[in-house]
Amino acid sequence: MESSRKCRRIAAVLAAVLVLTGLAAAAPAQAADGATRVVVTATVARARPATSSTVKKRLKRMDRVVVTSTRGSWARTSTGWVPAKTLARANHYADTVAAQHGLRIVYTNKQACGTRASVSTATAFQAGGCYVAGSNDLQLTKSAAYDGKATWKRTAIRNLVLHESAHALIWRAVGSAHPALAGSRSEQVTDAYAWKYLGATSRTAGGYGFSAKDLAAAKAIRAKG
Repeated sequence: MESSRKCRRIAAVLAAVLVLTGLAAAAPAQAADGATRVVVTATVARARPATSSTVKKRLKRMDRVVVTSTRGSWARTSTGWVPAKTLARANHYADTVAAQHGLRIVYTNKQACGTRASVSTATAFQAGGCYVAGSNDLQLTKSAAYDGKATWKRTAIRNLVLHESAHALIWRAVGSAHPALAGSRSEQVTDAYAWKYLGATSRTAGGYGFSAKDLAAAKAIRAKG
């Protein structure tokens, strides 16, 4: 869901079913000392925190660096100084999935659309997510900051992130996460996009599902990008 007053909800008990909602804005947090971060946007590591400084190394998306300190908008890493905005804010599984598409995640438990989705136990899982329109940011509830090995939870989180990533890529293609091409079925078209182009393992990655017409709309949007 694009960040708006709209929300969606699906109960989750004994299965990787998601509660997906729009979320309120949250301020980005600086990386903690010694934290490993994945590179979200290709960049260069410099000798000092300045764009005029000597380049020490070129970093590709999905490279990993260790952040030792921060200074303003810069992060000092094991390979040199890089703009903090080029690194994931955290290093959870969801951050790695989002980084593959040049997106960063903000984790929050702020209430949105009347729902606080933050349940994560051995038998139930709820997570909320939205795309911040026109940005490179996804917002997820803290319950999605999962690093465990449970396959069903990781699959659920991956599909959630891919649905919201699809919103972002659709925005990049046509300037809206709810384009006219999708009509009133923008969420269904987004599920189709996530399944067709981003590798979502479920046809209901965002809890909506899609029809053949929705898939055709997703293809038309992709062609515009």
